Amino acid sequence: MKHRYLILIGLLLGIGALALIFAFTDPVSIGLFGVVGVFTIVYGIIFCIVYSVAMLITAKINKKREKVRKIRMRKVQYISGVLALAPIFIMSFFSLGAVNLPEVLVVILIEVVAIFFINKRF
Repeated sequence: MKHRYLILIGLLLGIGALALIFAFTDPVSIGLFGVVGVFTIVYGIIFCIVYSVAMLITAKINKKREKVRKIRMRKVQYISGVLALAPIFIMSFFSLGAVNLPEVLVVILIEVVAIFFINKRF
């Protein structure tokens, strides 16, 4: 239950921080730490969205399963964190130039391998 409020607060704070950054700075004067900050805030927003959707889906699945086979929320949290990295990777490729099929395939491969290791661990 606590996670829902934290996710909502994180989402609202992230959107507010992005609005402030875009309103009071320009891309030329923001510097390296500003760009990293924007990527971090966007990651936080995407993580909140992915994690909340994953929590809803997991809750529905866990209602139908017996206690031994329930999906752990820690596993859902890790997978949500990995899935939230994909748009950040794509945005960073956009900043280097166009995004082609090889770049998308590399991002998909990284995501699949990371989720495979998470599933193996938990």
